[in-house]
Amino acid sequence: MTTYTDLVVDIKNWTDNEDPEFTGAIPKIITLGEERLERDLNFELWDIIDTVSVLTAATTVALPTGAHSCRSIGFEDPDQAGGIKWLLKRTYDFCVDYNSINDVSHRGQPLYYTNHLEGLVMIAPPPPASMNGTIRCVARPDGLSASNDSTWLSTHAGDIMQYACLMAAEEYLKSPQKAKEWEDKYNAAMPTFKAEHADLIRTSGYSPVKAAAEVLGVAGDVK
Repeated sequence: MTTYTDLVVDIKNWTDNEDPEFTGAIPKIITLGEERLERDLNFELWDIIDTVSVLTAATTVALPTGAHSCRSIGFEDPDQAGGIKWLLKRTYDFCVDYNSINDVSHRGQPLYYTNHLEGLVMIAPPPPASMNGTIRCVARPDGLSASNDSTWLSTHAGDIMQYACLMAAEEYLKSPQKAKEWEDKYNAAMPTFKAEHADLIRTSGYSPVKAAAEVLGVAGDVK
């Protein structure tokens, strides 16, 4: 276990450096260490779940504030009161082609989605009316700071967090050999921690061999 306060002290002590310029960079160094650890762990406990809405005939949905990408999305199921019909993930090209083949007369319950431009999800087909739904997204958790002394990571992965931050500190100080020493410790500790928390690791929901919900015919006909 570690805290923001502990890391500030540890970084100065382990690097034996209290130069004002370096000390001023420590908050950024801690953030860099956190971001690396978060990416390498890729835990789904940092996902955010939010409500979402789509307008009539719209083919894109905005991600919630702070979200990086969509992991799953679903809209009201017309066949089940209170139910959600989850969309299948497909490639960008698939969704573009689906929406191009199906003209406005083929609007219907959205079946597919793909991450689109920054902050947007593309859906196919576009709905015939506005709809509400649920979206689950990848997001970065709140990080350590002077006003946030501890996080899930600092509490449960304090040693690896320290290694990541010291690695970033030595890279800042342009000490590649020392940075490599901390990287070796980081890499040695990571497999055991990931094995202990294997159930938290994100898995992809995209299955390219899963059958399409509908088969398209020529000129947008649905078979």
